[in-house]
Amino acid sequence: MLFKYNIRSNKGVSLTTILGDPVKIQEWNINKLPKDAFSTENAIIDDNSDRWSLMIDPQMQGYNWLMSTYSQGEDSNLKIIKPSMEDKLMSRALETSITFGYPVILVDATETFNPMLEPVIAK
Repeated sequence: MLFKYNIRSNKGVSLTTILGDPVKIQEWNINKLPKDAFSTENAIIDDNSDRWSLMIDPQMQGYNWLMSTYSQGEDSNLKIIKPSMEDKLMSRALETSITFGYPVILVDATETFNPMLEPVIAK
């Protein structure tokens, strides 16, 4: 792609070689991330982004990777919320996670989100 736009670079340049950490990538693969370049590049982008990630994941590979990564150990604080949850339970889970910096996975999301989630997603 760089050569197409006449941007000079080495021939072996890629997202994985520039931003990828081989130790992290190996750990991701151990935690069920598929070993293909597409999955690795997406994980690198997710790891380097400041905002939340949206994963369209019909084969549940990303979900399995996140579950394996964040639900390790007895002191795991991963919260999983679904749009079908009661508002009270969802708000309690989000409040706790935001306060303490715990990871949250919103599964089975639809095209529209609960209005309670809008301020959180906007940040």
